[in-house]
Amino acid sequence: MPSAVAVFWSTILPALIGAVVAFLLALANQWISDRRTYRRRWDRDVFDVVSELIRTARALMHLATPEAAAPDRDEKIRSTLGDVRIATGRVLLVANPSLSEAAVDLQSALYRLATESLEPDGEERWREPYDAVYAQISSLVAATRGQLDLEPISRVHNA
Repeated sequence: MPSAVAVFWSTILPALIGAVVAFLLALANQWISDRRTYRRRWDRDVFDVVSELIRTARALMHLATPEAAAPDRDEKIRSTLGDVRIATGRVLLVANPSLSEAAVDLQSALYRLATESLEPDGEERWREPYDAVYAQISSLVAATRGQLDLEPISRVHNA
């Protein structure tokens, strides 16, 4: 009959080691799963708030063009600027520093565009700030892709 020490070394100890290894692997798997879930949730939030900011920026860009002349155009521009402030604030809540800077820079460019388009002679001066807004949207997209760990793209087309 084998001794108790031999039984321990040949059966109980390997089973105990196997149980500890299985526990550690299960723990690591759960940690990885939790990190993935957490990351997906924040990625979705970043995507949603940046999309809203870009949508609002494009709405303001449209209103700032001379072709968008309407009786209540000035009021719509002011209202959309309020929406830009709200959308930028939402981005700042979930963004890393480079994305935050890009969002604030876009907001500044939109303010300049709105100011130029609200001036009495702004119809002649809207093109330069309009192009600056496009450049800031490209910077915002690049910063967003950086925060989402996506590959950078060489150029965002003005579509």
